[in-house]
Amino acid sequence: MAHLLDRLTGAKDFYFESLDQITMQSWHRARIALVGDAAYCPAPAVGGGTSLAVIGAYTLARELAEAKGDYRRALQSYHNATRDLVHQSRVIGPALFESLVPSSRISIYLGMLLLPLVTRLPGALRRNVPLLPRRAVRAMRAVSEAPVRHGGLPESHESLSI
Repeated sequence: MAHLLDRLTGAKDFYFESLDQITMQSWHRARIALVGDAAYCPAPAVGGGTSLAVIGAYTLARELAEAKGDYRRALQSYHNATRDLVHQSRVIGPALFESLVPSSRISIYLGMLLLPLVTRLPGALRRNVPLLPRRAVRAMRAVSEAPVRHGGLPESHESLSI
């Protein structure tokens, strides 16, 4: 391993960049509103951002239409309507990283040992083996099944599944 690290400094084809995420308390200021990953990316490189972007854009458009020119009210309503879902979605990234990126030698060893066994299981059994953490799956399901309110219909009657 040390010989690989020694060669990194002279390598011309090596690229390394940190993976960062900025979280904001509000997705609007004055007359400007952010939507999608610019506002509330669930986590870098794990998915879910497109679903949130569609839900957020739809919600912002609906709130602007209902506010009839009062953009301050519309932007605050947009934030209030999306806040809980965004907070739920932020569980996805850390949960996936914990399970997909091993943090110890033993977890690397167990992953290498168990993955080939899991892939050889019969389909019926393999479907029952949890490959992703439950909290990540619950958060993904919450995003994909988020209720989207249309006009005067109550939220419980419609959902947007992407």
